[in-house]
Amino acid sequence: MTGALLATTLARVRGSSDPWILLLIFGGIAIILAAVWWFERARKRAIVEGLRGRGFEVRETSRALDPADDAPLLGNPLLLFKRNKVRWSAMGAHNGNVVRLHEYSFTTGYGKSQQTHVLVFASAELPIGLPEFTIERKRWLTSHRPAIRGEPPPVQDARLAEFVCYAADASGAAAVLTPGVCEEIAAWDKKYMLRCAGGWVSVGRRGAGRISEIDDLLGRLDRVFNAIVAGLSAA
Repeated sequence: MTGALLATTLARVRGSSDPWILLLIFGGIAIILAAVWWFERARKRAIVEGLRGRGFEVRETSRALDPADDAPLLGNPLLLFKRNKVRWSAMGAHNGNVVRLHEYSFTTGYGKSQQTHVLVFASAELPIGLPEFTIERKRWLTSHRPAIRGEPPPVQDARLAEFVCYAADASGAAAVLTPGVCEEIAAWDKKYMLRCAGGWVSVGRRGAGRISEIDDLLGRLDRVFNAIVAGLSAA
């Protein structure tokens, strides 16, 4: 957003010879950028302090994707793995499970069309392998499309009629998408996605999070994780 603002402003003032106009414009831009930086810093600080207060270990420095620490994110077709970074990550015990949290961002487009996408993931690991798939509600307007084509979910459940499944072989997701799991994700809006890969169960949410939203994300992870475990145990 700030890059597009700067590009638009430069286009408008190009050719102007009045130093006062230039000073006012660029001074205004500097104030806006400083305000954005301050609010983002305050948001991140509130998350870090909130998670540490809940017993999580937080790695708060922005960094490149680390296969060792960021395994739940790897291979997700809805994420772009270029021009990306992990803004912060955390790990801790939650309701009897070891949970990993990530705030991840990537950038699409150039110049005025540049857009930064931010997602927050909560992930817990099962001791067994799961079929690899990602499922979410259909989103008709998006500037970033996955490299693989989405398919209808491989289960006969009317509650998932507006969902799309991304997988090399979507039929493998049928064992995970039990009635209990379908009931949980059917209540989600377009901000959320469910990702299973290896032993990881992840719930993702689009948009930079706040601590209350991360608590909500953890609650969704608890419910869908327990539904998956119950479904696999009953099979």
